[in-house]
Amino acid sequence: MAQKKISARLRAEFKEVARQIISVDRMALKHGRSQNTIGAIERAMVDAFQLGQELGLSEEPYFQTTNAFVDWIEIPPRARDTLSEISFRLGYGENRPKTISVRLLRLVTPKGIRWVEETKADREDPRSFSAGGINPLIKLALLAPVDGNEDVIQLTEKGVLTCKEYWRRSDERDPTLPKMSVRAW
Repeated sequence: MAQKKISARLRAEFKEVARQIISVDRMALKHGRSQNTIGAIERAMVDAFQLGQELGLSEEPYFQTTNAFVDWIEIPPRARDTLSEISFRLGYGENRPKTISVRLLRLVTPKGIRWVEETKADREDPRSFSAGGINPLIKLALLAPVDGNEDVIQLTEKGVLTCKEYWRRSDERDPTLPKMSVRAW
């Protein structure tokens, strides 16, 4: 029997469960609380095994995804942080404008590869983004070169839709929205 491949969406969900377990463990450690990390890992493994048993009976893919936008869970955490910074103005919350401004990022290499926002005054924004946060977004087709120039990129239509969906969920305080990082604040 041929081994079935796990969908990218399912792998992303497994990683998100791992991030949540690590985050809880780090918070407990930081605040001197007891933790049951082994128990949390065991429960996650049992859930994954049971899901595998259920899916083993079916030939259907785990999720039917649309190509209109990329679900936030499928974006690596470092790239999530970068994308939320780039797209802040796409949010729907009280403090964020509802209009989309075109934001171009330009490649600079003073001490490694960095991307900076081009401002209206043609000055560099002091905030820059690393290739580690940008490259996954290019790979997911959320950012793309402008007019074939590889040194200038901007959000694609898919990127804008992805950001709008993220900010909608964020503004609704969706508890299923994946974490940005596992740092203990």
